[in-house]
Amino acid sequence: MSHRANCPSYTENTLEAFEAVCQKGVHIFETDIRLTKDKVPVIFHDATLQRLCKDPRKLAEMTLREWKQCSTKEMTFISLEELFEHFKGKKVLFDLELKEDVVTETLRVIEKYKKEESVIISSYYPHLLHEVKKQNVHLTLGLLANHGEFIVTKALKYHANVVIIHTLGLRKYHIVRAHKQGMSVWTWPVNTKRLLRKLEAWGIDGVMTDNPELFN
Repeated sequence: MSHRANCPSYTENTLEAFEAVCQKGVHIFETDIRLTKDKVPVIFHDATLQRLCKDPRKLAEMTLREWKQCSTKEMTFISLEELFEHFKGKKVLFDLELKEDVVTETLRVIEKYKKEESVIISSYYPHLLHEVKKQNVHLTLGLLANHGEFIVTKALKYHANVVIIHTLGLRKYHIVRAHKQGMSVWTWPVNTKRLLRKLEAWGIDGVMTDNPELFN
């Protein structure tokens, strides 16, 4: 799966990046959800625009219109609704990472586009997964962590179906433990064939990559 739709020549999490990666044959995307000041769920990783736009403003303090004005000809920022609209009718799956409390607004868009079977909701924050489950029991949940210790126990408590562990903190026995509880294990970032082969030997269920050529 593509991590933030990262690929050469395009800015992460932009419309151009999603389309370019899709054209390369990758149809599963991990991406990030934040809220604008006017409560619109949008596709953006950072809390501020500093890294991508050299703009110190916080996304949460900008309206959708103000944020979208930071787009350029080569870099189109989009809302979650625009992402779903762009891929309407195509067989594309999404891992939506909640970077903050965007549960109600995100679920509203998912339900509007009938994407319950095409998304997984993931987060580092278990209380957000708990809230997702309260509002929609049918959605698949993924618990994120930078290391694998205790994540299976925590995932069971919060009814997560997938544990997503950073490669630096992932060990083979974490996968074994998760599988014994009926959970899938994903990891990121996986950008080389060598690492991919190692993880496949361990029994990994899914990987996120910044290199869309990895699966060719």
